[in-house]
Amino acid sequence: MFMAVINMSQVQECWEELVNFLKMARESLKEQTIDNELIYSFAKSGDKFLADLENFISEPNQADVLKVGERCFENKLYSASKILFQRAGNNQKMAQVYVMLKEYVQAYEAAKKADIPKVWKAVCFSCVRAQEFKTANLCGQNIIIHPDHLEDLIQHYEKFGYND
Repeated sequence: MFMAVINMSQVQECWEELVNFLKMARESLKEQTIDNELIYSFAKSGDKFLADLENFISEPNQADVLKVGERCFENKLYSASKILFQRAGNNQKMAQVYVMLKEYVQAYEAAKKADIPKVWKAVCFSCVRAQEFKTANLCGQNIIIHPDHLEDLIQHYEKFGYND
């Protein structure tokens, strides 16, 4: 019956109560769904539960951390998705999260670890929009070595009137 409780709690947005229920359910059942929903409930419960989320994912569990991280990201729970993507070691997603959190230097560092042109472009374009030109320049240096992406980079700068 745990799925019925999960569904009802999500409809009524009773996240803290769902955390308590899932902790109790976890004592008798070791299910991936329970662990996934527990992590998501921690994320939805607010910043005061982020420490609980970190503690939970550092212990043995059945959760699909990457899947829950994606779900958190889609629902704009960026602080929680940051924790989950760090745990999963997904630098491509970390760069996206840092951009959403407006942490551009960290986004650059994550892009450097991912080293994928698409990620470099996304971080660079976000930095240009935010007028973080120093970081955009660092990202751009990793884009210009790929001629296929150079024209997009130039057009993006010009679109915002940054011709220099």
